[in-house]
Amino acid sequence: MKKILTAILILAAAPISLLASENNLSIGGGAGIGTSPYKGVDYDDFFVPYFDITYNDFYLRGVELGYNMYQEDAFALSLFANPMGGYKVDASDLSSGYDNIDDRDYQIEGGIKMVYDTSWYDLKLGGFASLGEEGGSLGAFAFKSYFLTDRFTIIPKVYIKYLSEEYTDYYFGVTQTEANRNSKISSSYSPEQSYTFGIDLGAEYIVTEHLSLIGFFGMEKLSEEICDSPIVEEDILYKVGVGAKYTF
Repeated sequence: MKKILTAILILAAAPISLLASENNLSIGGGAGIGTSPYKGVDYDDFFVPYFDITYNDFYLRGVELGYNMYQEDAFALSLFANPMGGYKVDASDLSSGYDNIDDRDYQIEGGIKMVYDTSWYDLKLGGFASLGEEGGSLGAFAFKSYFLTDRFTIIPKVYIKYLSEEYTDYYFGVTQTEANRNSKISSSYSPEQSYTFGIDLGAEYIVTEHLSLIGFFGMEKLSEEICDSPIVEEDILYKVGVGAKYTF
């Protein structure tokens, strides 16, 4: 099963380049492994394509399509669309007694994002707001590039994300009908809004002028509104992966 982690490799390992306006074309792929919050869904491996394409004010980064609507030296404001928002899970993958819930599917999310270069030790700050059919989210993040050598770069990023009540209820709530169908779920669960926070560490090693190796590690903490759900088992999610890209 390919779930929440499908686009993580690109988003975590690729440098966040909203402040760059030059045209760029990079393609590649990668593989990794990560955990799921849902009961009985343990480690899952995944393979994803890599896209980092910039053309004038438009970009495609991972599965995210965006348009830089305003940009100056230290600030960028963008519109974006993400067709794989949320936490996808197939009910059949859950543990017995929980596996007769409805499937949770990805949602198409659209929103606005900003990035600001503080000029303080190359620290960049950002935020976003997005909305889809199953609710929306707000987030803030900070990241910084460390050029350890002329070929090796690491980019740590910290973030916090607020999930609306509708969003939280769809992905982690349980209806009474679902509870009646599952022997290990005693009652319905309707959470309110929730949040997550975490850290990502992306890395890139330039092998040749065109070829680079990329990798990432990430950890995300889920709030108690999510963890109290009868279909949720993990409160901390991990992900790790490697890949390669070719820049034209």
